Amino acid sequence: MPLYRVTAFYDRPPVERNVVLRAESPQRAMVRALLEGRVPACFVRDEHGWLVPAPWEPAMGGRLRWPRLAGPWTLVWGEGRRQGRLCFQVEPLPEGEAEEGP
Repeated sequence: MPLYRVTAFYDRPPVERNVVLRAESPQRAMVRALLEGRVPACFVRDEHGWLVPAPWEPAMGGRLRWPRLAGPWTLVWGEGRRQGRLCFQVEPLPEGEAEEGP
């Protein structure tokens, strides 16, 4: 399987997270990165007010339970005011350039 660098872009806070992984296609790489918890779904405030990464949970998906593609590099989930959105950049990597991340 090809090796991809998946970068997730967050609005709040304005940060990027990336991971290297193997997948069948670029779209499957971004879905795997989210569902396997390699990139957080969003950031939430903890009891002390700090922003902490929140992993994907099926309850976030609402009735449909899973993220959906909304364009070639965007995943959305949930419905109405609770809708989440995450934009990605996916780059293919040559074999041997980078090892797959944890």
